[in-house]
Amino acid sequence: MKQRITLNASQALERLATACAKTEYCEDDLRRKMKQWGVSDEHHDEIIESLRAENYIDDERYCRAFVEDKWTFNHWGKIKIRMALRAKHIPDSEAEEALQMISDEDYRDVLSQILHQKARTLPDVGDYEKYQRLIRFAMGRGFEPEVIRECLEREAADE
Repeated sequence: MKQRITLNASQALERLATACAKTEYCEDDLRRKMKQWGVSDEHHDEIIESLRAENYIDDERYCRAFVEDKWTFNHWGKIKIRMALRAKHIPDSEAEEALQMISDEDYRDVLSQILHQKARTLPDVGDYEKYQRLIRFAMGRGFEPEVIRECLEREAADE
């Protein structure tokens, strides 16, 4: 069985600084790590402020990186990205600002592309059933219903 380690504030600060130098973390992620390491709660704010002062963490920078990654690699829609950021306690204003990076044209193009890929994998069912499955799939990816409908109608018109 793995033993749980307990770190003091300076050890935690050192480890978190090293981790933040390698990749972007938000405050919520760091608090979770500190809790996992057994760092006392009274030191959490002090460590976070120290990391923020040294520019190791920046919520705006984290937000931009998170949106870019989830959009580029996972093809998540804006709703799913917004919810994931909200779960990490990122302010809505910063999330909205980061989501502005995604152009409407790219957004619709990627949605059309993933809908087309998904449509090829569906069994030969009726048009209505296929339409419903594609809507559920795209909504699960976090795309807005009106954008989904628009892409599906455009796809149907092209056929």
